Amino acid sequence: MRLFSSVICKFPVGVLVILVCSIIFLDAQPPGGYSRKSISRTTTLLTIGGVSLSAGEESRFIDVINTAVQIPRFDYNPLPDKIQASFKQRLSQHKNINESDLVSVINETLVPEIINVLNIQKEIRAQNLVSETQRNSFIVLKAKESGVTAEQLEQIMNSSFIYVPFISSYKAENNKEKKEVSVSLSGGLLWFHVIAGDEPRVDKIATLTSEGQFSAKTDEMQKINGKRVEPQSYAFWGAANTLAMNLEIKTRELDMFKLTAPIVEIERRKISFPLG
Repeated sequence: MRLFSSVICKFPVGVLVILVCSIIFLDAQPPGGYSRKSISRTTTLLTIGGVSLSAGEESRFIDVINTAVQIPRFDYNPLPDKIQASFKQRLSQHKNINESDLVSVINETLVPEIINVLNIQKEIRAQNLVSETQRNSFIVLKAKESGVTAEQLEQIMNSSFIYVPFISSYKAENNKEKKEVSVSLSGGLLWFHVIAGDEPRVDKIATLTSEGQFSAKTDEMQKINGKRVEPQSYAFWGAANTLAMNLEIKTRELDMFKLTAPIVEIERRKISFPLG
């Protein structure tokens, strides 16, 4: 009651209504308050339309995407290879896949594996494994059955979203007169929402696309992280960074990633929010 009294003295009525609603919302939250969730990702870059990349280019593209698409209040984890096995096998059979077929492959291979993990949560509730010891022992057992570690299993169970990067166009042009090479890239992210509960599912929620262009001088030494690279590799890296920055902006504009958090502390005229 003292908390409400001090709030009334310091905040106008309009603000008071919001604060009271936030406090009531906090009382309704489960013990432990804010639960930090995670985002999972595939370790494979999907190529659409017959695009061919070298191993170095694929690695650089994935690295810049993973670095750019980071939201501080989430943890980020790669999906275990065991979970991705059938997904990768199906992809290796497609040399020229379009986006529609790509989504179908994900739904037929990757999604069922994720749902199998989410079903473990149902088993935990059904068996009434309420203690931490019981729950951990059960997860260790299920992890051995699934061929992954208990930590990896926990990460998937705690995932709220999954993203899958793809590249759909790669063009390189060498201008001898200007002594430069230009690279243009098109690609994006497929975003999926992981929904736990009695009927767990994985829903596709967005396809984000972007482009990036970059040029590098062919008569100058180029370096990436202190290591010398060819001009085209440098131009590819620059174009990938531009594309990734655009995807970062588009990701943060998605409704599920816009910052919405309850008020957890009021001190004088300062209001604190949990950001994970």
